[in-house]
Formats: sequence, C-alpha cells, structure tokens
Amino acid sequence: MDDDIIVFQKDDPENGNSELPTEKEYFQDLCADVIFCDKTIPNDPGFVVTLSNKMNYLHIAKTVAQRPNTDPMLLQFFKSQGYRDGPDNLLRHNYEGTLRELLQFFKPRQPKKLYYQHLKMKITDCENR
Repeated sequence: MDDDIIVFQKDDPENGNSELPTEKEYFQDLCADVIFCDKTIPNDPGFVVTLSNKMNYLHIAKTVAQRPNTDPMLLQFFKSQGYRDGPDNLLRHNYEGTLRELLQFFKPRQPKKLYYQHLKMKITDCENR
C-alpha cells in the first residue's frame, strides 16, 4: 500500500530551533531504509526495505520475509560490522529492542545494512539447541 501523505505545516520561526524542524525531517526520522543482504552469498547487493524505527524483531522478520517469499521464522538476522562490510554478531529472535536501537551505531550518511540467512528449521528451535 503506497499512498501519499500531504502535510501542511504552519511557518513558525521557532521550528528552526527544533531537532526536526520540517515535516520531511520528521517523517524521515520515523522510518529507515535498511539494506538486507544474504549472509551466504558473497558480495550480495541485497534489497532495500523501508521500515519503521519502532519495529521489533518479529515485525522486521515478517516484513523482510515477504521479499524472498519465506516464513519469517526461517530467517536469522545478523548485525553489520561497523568497520568493514560484512556480518557481525547474531541477532537473537527474542531481541526486545527496536530497529532504531539496532541502527544507532551507524553514521548518519552510512547505509544501514543488516544480514540474514535462510534456515532449514525455525529460528526458535535453532537457537534453543
């Protein structure tokens, strides 16, 4: 569902002192474009998904699983290494933080990238072993 959002904003000089002074900056702060790359494919260009910064692990998994057309419970996610391109630590399925917390260590202009891997068994079974 892609719709337009029309926003009218009163011209207020005090908005210039705000952290998010324009409606465009406000809505950009609500969402993030994240690149998801397959961990098993070297130099995978991945695909971009626009996600809400308030999404938790399960919401992210459900949204990303639509792209490769798979069960969200068959995807395992990994954080990105900050210093070079590649997967880092495993992101456990019971992670309670938000996407904003996951992406907080990326520089503002740096592409936000997470890695995923297809599993043959559900993530809950795999991590509980």
